[in-house]
Amino acid sequence: MQAKLGKSRIYYWQNGGTYRVVVRPALRVFAIGFLIIWIIGWGVGGGQWFGTLFKPTFHLPSLSELPKVDFFGASIWIVGIVLAIGNILQNVLKFEILDVTLEHMHHIRTLAYLPYRKSTYRISDVRDLRASSNERTDGEGGRQTVNSVAFAYGAKTRYIFSGIDIVEANDVIQQLRVNCLQLKNTFQSGQ
Repeated sequence: MQAKLGKSRIYYWQNGGTYRVVVRPALRVFAIGFLIIWIIGWGVGGGQWFGTLFKPTFHLPSLSELPKVDFFGASIWIVGIVLAIGNILQNVLKFEILDVTLEHMHHIRTLAYLPYRKSTYRISDVRDLRASSNERTDGEGGRQTVNSVAFAYGAKTRYIFSGIDIVEANDVIQQLRVNCLQLKNTFQSGQ
């Protein structure tokens, strides 16, 4: 079964005793296009700059021939390229997986199909599973609303699938309610 709502893409499927929800965040086409154009310009400019370090005879200059500013400029150039490529990969290849088994919920965040953050929660300790909408402060003093699926786990509230629409969060909750009977005691009352 698959649901395509809003800007995100959400996929559901069941494999044996495991129910899986995969959320791929919405693609930010403008940001990706801008960064690709920026990388091309940055690469052409950097390539020309690196070309000035070498003489037309293609001999490597000795360290005494290179000013120290060139090493600083090269390091800034490399950091810029790495950050831009990392941002594109995060926009295109990042997704979250929730596997629900009889006893555990496994939440996995991946980047480029490599898991970088895994969390496991005992189903008996999960309470108040719900769609959540929180306001957070951005770096410039403004407020930003972030939607997610939330649940109480011990004394803390855990948030998964951050950045999805509230309609999508409610759809995830509904699919979990219908397909995962082991979660029947975890939903917020009234849902």
